[in-house]
Amino acid sequence: MKNLEETLAKVLEKAIELAEKTGEFAMDQAPLLLQEFYMWHIASHIFYFVMFFMIILFGFKIHKMAMKFNEGDFFETPATLGGIIVIPIGIFGCLVNLHKLIFILVAPKLYIIEYFLK
Repeated sequence: MKNLEETLAKVLEKAIELAEKTGEFAMDQAPLLLQEFYMWHIASHIFYFVMFFMIILFGFKIHKMAMKFNEGDFFETPATLGGIIVIPIGIFGCLVNLHKLIFILVAPKLYIIEYFLK
């Protein structure tokens, strides 16, 4: 029984040392960690903004092709209606990601608080 207690005490000591070292590492690396956090979220929102913008362009392209094919009859093909549906989705996605980008760039501390509260 004494052997088990000694082993557990050693394991507990090592766990405490590891926790202290991890805490020190986190404190030393906090500025870099925050910088990487912000850069990742900025890059992510730029990527999604570009993707939704490409969806908008694709929707306009589909709409334009469908209008040429149907000689101006607006509700004739599903492609035209598909373009009409895709474009607002793309616009909404662009606006959401643009809002997040502005939020990160203007109020980074508020962004990180809101992010971790979610």
